[in-house]
Amino acid sequence: MISRALVAFLFAVVTLAGCSSSEPDAKSKKPSSSSTSVAAPAEGDTVTTDDYTYSLPKGWEEPRGETPGFDFHSVATDVGDKDGFADNINVIRVGEAPSDDLGQFEDESVKELTRLGAKEIEVLPPESIDDAKSIHITARTSFNDVEYRTNQYGVVHDDIVFIVTFSFSVDVTPEEQSDTIESVLATWKWAA
Repeated sequence: MISRALVAFLFAVVTLAGCSSSEPDAKSKKPSSSSTSVAAPAEGDTVTTDDYTYSLPKGWEEPRGETPGFDFHSVATDVGDKDGFADNINVIRVGEAPSDDLGQFEDESVKELTRLGAKEIEVLPPESIDDAKSIHITARTSFNDVEYRTNQYGVVHDDIVFIVTFSFSVDVTPEEQSDTIESVLATWKWAA
């Protein structure tokens, strides 16, 4: 069973994460629910952890040092953004999965996002991240009066929960969001 405390922790952290970067940011809106990617794989720097690797879009970088108040497994931002919000990806390795019931995880996640004040919450069809099935939820939220949109993927791989969050400022078009997300996820590989 996915506990309410776990979901609260996950979404409190990932919802705030989009604004935690000291870099400026770009634009946003909701990507299509289709996972049939036509975006080219990302060709920027490669993020490598013991659990996975993925490539960043060109111009995105991992921060130098830690982000105070957040415990990311990996994080990177679009360092070229100039609109006051750094579009970003962050991944949280939550730990051992209390359940592999993604439907329950999805339901609890929506409840928690609603409780946290997120708007325009939309549950999209499940997707796969390198053959690991994930939930996909989009929402519009704000932090310090800055609105942004998140695309969050909750995935269980090898009995470990990972939350992969893409955050975009609200002026990024849905197509731009989809292209960015799809380009990164096309490069995602779980460690053997």
